[in-house]
Amino acid sequence: MTKSEATQAGLLAASLIPALLFAVFTPLSGTLDIKSFLGTFLIAYLFSAIATAVFGVPIFLLFRRFGIITWWSALAGGFLAGALVSIVIRLPGPPNVRDLVIDGPIAAASALVFWLIWRQGQEPPSTKNDAAHERN
Repeated sequence: MTKSEATQAGLLAASLIPALLFAVFTPLSGTLDIKSFLGTFLIAYLFSAIATAVFGVPIFLLFRRFGIITWWSALAGGFLAGALVSIVIRLPGPPNVRDLVIDGPIAAASALVFWLIWRQGQEPPSTKNDAAHERN
């Protein structure tokens, strides 16, 4: 799997974590049955993917630019993304600490899942050789 493919798979997988947790613990119908789970999951996945794109991707790109993509930076960046989500979901009102306590760790876990998948990606051999020739 290339780095690009791993990045895409990691982003898709990272969006699964909040959607699954939301669908299991707070189904929209109030009862956990298959229809409610699936409906809640699909809606939650859409919002989770948006949050991943809006907050997670810029944090990843920033960390990659500075060369600090590690498991601990994934946890910290994920928690930061969760904190931002917990602020945005309450706008225009004030943030709620309860949201931060829930969203921060969930987003940190999602970012760790992203990192675990992302690190499996490999750069194509031709890219490494081309970069080495350009330096010489």
